[in-house]
Amino acid sequence: MCQLLVVLDKETAESIMKKFLSLSISTNLSYGHGIQYVANTNRDWNTYKNTLPPHLDETHVQLPIANNVIAHLREIYTKTLSSREINTELTIHNTQPYQYNDMYFIHHGDWFRTDTNKKQIFQRYHKYSNFVEPIVSIRNMMNSQISKNIKGTTDSELMFHLFSKLLTFKNYYL
Repeated sequence: MCQLLVVLDKETAESIMKKFLSLSISTNLSYGHGIQYVANTNRDWNTYKNTLPPHLDETHVQLPIANNVIAHLREIYTKTLSSREINTELTIHNTQPYQYNDMYFIHHGDWFRTDTNKKQIFQRYHKYSNFVEPIVSIRNMMNSQISKNIKGTTDSELMFHLFSKLLTFKNYYL
């Protein structure tokens, strides 16, 4: 399962992040990584993503990280996926963190269905009709601006944008 890191207002954020990213060497967390960080140069949140594991992509070493960082190490459940399906999943659009306006999101887990004879994990079955119908319903609940922001195929991105829609709806009526 993916691993998440959140470090806020700590002077050691950069060293904590580097230790966290080193997990990709000895684990199955080799399907990309994403880093949301506050730069020590401008104090704005910045994003860096790559489909390579951090130990094969040294760019993160050069990021000007201040005291705040959110990081994600990605795992893809490859047991039931073909090589083609793995390559389809392994895209920058499926790499977290996700962003919509000034909100950022990382997620650890899976959506799945158990109302069939076997457990169906979103990553493997999201194109099957019993998943497509709820996905279409969820996307129809979102306005076009939020829906256009969805670029990948993960349950995490769909969940984040549904949450964004609910926040927008709530704020609209406050």
